Amino acid sequence: YPGIFTGDPDALECVRPLYRKYLPLMQAMGAAGWEPVPWAVCDSLEILVERYGPGPKGTTYLALRNPTEKDVSGHLTVEPSGFGRAAGDLKKAVNALTGEDISVRRVGDRVRLPVEVSAGDTAVVKLVWGN
Repeated sequence: YPGIFTGDPDALECVRPLYRKYLPLMQAMGAAGWEPVPWAVCDSLEILVERYGPGPKGTTYLALRNPTEKDVSGHLTVEPSGFGRAAGDLKKAVNALTGEDISVRRVGDRVRLPVEVSAGDTAVVKLVWGN
């Protein structure tokens, strides 16, 4: 967790809004637990996918990293069977940073959702599973 400003109270105040925004998400992702196999892939090869969870309450987070110097969009395909789920078990997908719902389309035993990641940035998709 961020802690580089602990010795300088003025510097800490400058980044406090960022801590308030990102620390709850970092804590939730940490509680869900990092997993080595994402069970998800993006059709834009520039976007790197990392999975956290499913964790408490069946939530899964997918961190999408764009290391390039251009904005990238594509479609993320998720294999629910990797989580012991079926495609119909996905209740919703949400942009974890903005709270906006992401449209989900079932494609056979998989789900597909549109994603956009700004240049040099990371987006986080929150998948909420049903029973």
